[in-house]
Amino acid sequence: MSKDKKPCDFTIFGVLGDLSRRKLFPALYQLDRAGLLHDDTRIIGVARHTISQDEFVATMRQSLDAFVTDPLDSEVMERLLARLTYVLINLDVP
Repeated sequence: MSKDKKPCDFTIFGVLGDLSRRKLFPALYQLDRAGLLHDDTRIIGVARHTISQDEFVATMRQSLDAFVTDPLDSEVMERLLARLTYVLINLDVP
């Protein structure tokens, strides 16, 4: 593994949509499981729905349960979920 991996803020627009839940978030789980995400990397989910941080984390947990085909590693899942931040953005309102 490369020692030059850097932390980043990974932003997903439309995080509550089908693509994010079925493909992007499970892929991030696999990256974290492989040790390819820096410890300080954050995942910022952006959407137009009014939900709490806890509801967002629960939704992403359900996505992992539903769409990761390998048995889930609870330590990796908790580490990934701890990286999450939800941001409400309504682009229809200036």
